[in-house]
Amino acid sequence: VRGSGSLLVYINGKPSGLTADNRSQILEQIPAASIVRFELITSPSAKYDAEGVTILNIITKEDRPDGRFGQISGGGGWPANSNASANLNLKKGAWVFSNNLSFRSSTRPMTGYTRRNSYVPGSPFLRQNQDISGDRSNMNASLSGSVEYSPDKKNTLTLTYLGGPRQEQHPELFQNTFSDSLNVPSRSYLRRVDNSELGWNTDINLSWVHKNNATGSEWSASTSGSMNGEVEQSDFEQEETFPWLDTIYSRSRNEGLNAVLSAQIDRIQMLKNAVFSKLEFGIKSNFRRSDNDLKTDSLNATT
Repeated sequence: VRGSGSLLVYINGKPSGLTADNRSQILEQIPAASIVRFELITSPSAKYDAEGVTILNIITKEDRPDGRFGQISGGGGWPANSNASANLNLKKGAWVFSNNLSFRSSTRPMTGYTRRNSYVPGSPFLRQNQDISGDRSNMNASLSGSVEYSPDKKNTLTLTYLGGPRQEQHPELFQNTFSDSLNVPSRSYLRRVDNSELGWNTDINLSWVHKNNATGSEWSASTSGSMNGEVEQSDFEQEETFPWLDTIYSRSRNEGLNAVLSAQIDRIQMLKNAVFSKLEFGIKSNFRRSDNDLKTDSLNATT
């Protein structure tokens, strides 16, 4: 399912609101140490409202020992990589609190070159040399956690949340030179490209589960909201250095916002039947909003 647009990501059985556009960046915000296992549901039931898609369910740790538990970790690497996380878990009576704060930052320099010789019958020999330099840096931070209240063994009320910002920058410089078979330059130009992205996401879910431990039947109800947005900006400048002709500027800005609100009630009824073991039914309502605004312009040095 890697790269598939028909993949839904759930966290602890709840919709995460991740889309194909922001999935990888937001998944990086979940600390690996907090994940217990992954469940791949290739044939979701009607409960998931996901006909024709695959569900990846991420199960995270739920610390149940009485008392308090906390952990702080950090790391770094060359040339400019750093990460840090802190988590705190508390259980007192019917209450369970779990919180995690994480941060990650990295910068990766890059260089490259292209050497191309073109031999076209009836046309002059053309040699192209291109040198590239730049770097790619990204940063993300997240706050996630849950609050759980279990007044008895049959009922559980849970509030879960996940959110945080992310940023990515990718400046590049291209130097191109064209020459003939004697290495006499015929044209050269500099191209500067600066791409940046700033995004954020928020997921909140409130759920209630009532279990009949004797029969295995279950009532559940949940309401959830997720919102994610991003601003992508690209600045382009091309300067003719030989012979001087013109300088071209262009820029673009793309703003996107996605929001999902949902409410759901489900019933699992265990059956004493030799053919069917249980019956699942429920009702669900969804509200989705998606906005996208693209602005772009260009000009040169003479107009």
